[in-house]
Amino acid sequence: MLEAEEEALPGFWKDLQGLLGVHLPKGHRGGGFGLPEPAAVIEERGRAVTPGPVLPTVLESAVVSAKRSEQLRARRLLPRLAAGTAVRAVGLGRGTGPALTGDGKGDRTLTGGSGIVPGGALTDHVLVAVGDDLLAVSPDAPGVTVERPPSPDRSRWSARFRLDGVCIAAEALADARGDAVAVFRTLVAAESTGGARECVEVATAYARVREQFGRRTGTFQAVKHHLADMLVATERHHGQRTGEPAGGVGGMSTEQNLRTLRTVHHRVSAAKVRVDRHAAEGIALRLLNLRRAVRAVGGGPGLEGDITKLAGPKDGQRTAELLAESADGDLAFTDGFGGVAATSLLGTHVLTTADGTFEISRDQIAGRVLGLPRAPLISRTDGTNHSPLNKGNQC
Repeated sequence: MLEAEEEALPGFWKDLQGLLGVHLPKGHRGGGFGLPEPAAVIEERGRAVTPGPVLPTVLESAVVSAKRSEQLRARRLLPRLAAGTAVRAVGLGRGTGPALTGDGKGDRTLTGGSGIVPGGALTDHVLVAVGDDLLAVSPDAPGVTVERPPSPDRSRWSARFRLDGVCIAAEALADARGDAVAVFRTLVAAESTGGARECVEVATAYARVREQFGRRTGTFQAVKHHLADMLVATERHHGQRTGEPAGGVGGMSTEQNLRTLRTVHHRVSAAKVRVDRHAAEGIALRLLNLRRAVRAVGGGPGLEGDITKLAGPKDGQRTAELLAESADGDLAFTDGFGGVAATSLLGTHVLTTADGTFEISRDQIAGRVLGLPRAPLISRTDGTNHSPLNKGNQC
């Protein structure tokens, strides 16, 4: 399925009955639990990279279930979502979203773009954000154009919906966008935590058996420290996602909202400082590379070579991260600016892995530049001593 040209529901989709609605009331064929239970399911989905629109379907059912004023819609829709016979998606969009025209007494039309819709390639209906409300739109309705550009996430494709005078018959889910954003953040955090946990376990297992310089790489302090940092970060995010969102299904406390507003304000005010500082660091790195080239002409590399090996990948990563932040939701696609930003972000991390981790580069600087001692000598069975670093690379 990950190599298919078009997305399709996985063969085990029907086997997910009971899991898709674990958070829904029992009267709607759900499990009667809260949001932490589907978050745990989606965390395992992220761990196994299971294909299918699990997250978007759970997201819409959670939002509809939380709206007590939508009981008629809930009775019709929630049992189908819990059983997996209905596949839905939610486009949270940017800003105010597409424009809605009409006085509410006659026909209403919707014109504009939905923004990124995770799982939109398979949905039979999509909820589109219009201001603070969510409106249901059918992909087959007149005036709807569905764009399905290539996506780097082959386990769940995204789509864009272009709306040109689309007639809206169903009533809006009033003031539901805020709840949908909070639930979406919680579920994505859970899915990402699952993927991170799998990465930690795979990397740890590899470090136990991979040998280099005559030793298993898991014995190197740099590798051990890096794996420990990965585990701590994963556990920290796991603890954060189990506490979100507060204030009921999809709700956020006043304190969380204020914290979010303060964060946005600080990010906007700090954006120019970050770009200027990054530009200055880039100039300094180019000067360092020039010094390295001049020294090489005079007789060989010096300390600049070791420092640029550490600073170069970091500079590339910062550039890629700034591009990724500018691209925002367009990172979900491989075309246009979002594709360039995503490729740069992944590519810089791949180069860092190929050149050695930052910790190993720091060890090299400590030994070659600062003159700190290397790894201690290891006694051999014949009574002589040797340094494992002198044996060569035993890949």
